[in-house]
Amino acid sequence: MDIKTVCFWPDRDFDHSGVDLEGLLASDLFITSKSFQMPWLAERGLAARSAFVAHGYDPDAHMPILRNVTENDYTADIRYIGNHSPAKQCWVEGLNGALPDVNLRVIGNRWSSNLPRPLSQRLVEAASYHAANYALAIQTARINIAVHWGKAPNGWEDHVSTRTFEIPACGGFMLHIDNDEVRQYYDVGTEIDVFSDVDELADKCRYYLKHDETRRRMARKAHERCVPAYSYHSRALEIGRMLRS
Repeated sequence: MDIKTVCFWPDRDFDHSGVDLEGLLASDLFITSKSFQMPWLAERGLAARSAFVAHGYDPDAHMPILRNVTENDYTADIRYIGNHSPAKQCWVEGLNGALPDVNLRVIGNRWSSNLPRPLSQRLVEAASYHAANYALAIQTARINIAVHWGKAPNGWEDHVSTRTFEIPACGGFMLHIDNDEVRQYYDVGTEIDVFSDVDELADKCRYYLKHDETRRRMARKAHERCVPAYSYHSRALEIGRMLRS
């Protein structure tokens, strides 16, 4: 019927139960949101039929909920939103140990069952938030942490994820794990800030918790950079141009 098929694959891995990988790779255009997968796709003969398109944010869901955030609106000093993984737990426990007196909150599946019970009771806020509740949780945290799942057995590791774009889109201030890719999307030091280890993360948190206006200004600039350039509408237009060409 001459209908073009496109697969958009926004995941670090392919080895999921029930996934017909060969069927997906037979698409006319295979789009990955992970730049590190491009050599693997080329090795499978898909160099001419594959492309990298970054994650984005959903403009119908990820937006500031409050017109202005006052001091009384904040519900966390530092918040992480994302499902549990062992690598993420190392970040959270390290940050909690370095800053035991700040209001650190965690949202996501499996945190309650994996953290030590006293720590879980103090840190875990909810298993999930969706839509406006998710956006509000981002906007009402003084600092939003962006870390990812960790390294796969084959060495693949996320550089960015959906939260890389959702946090600024919702008007939140973002501290992101440092890498070359995130620096392609934001200006470090004026829009977001980055860290490479727990000590640097804790130092950056201490600084930005004391510099409210700097933090607010950077969040505004990151929002302006992100919206609408990094929306899924923009990503879809990019895919459409690739398909037509």
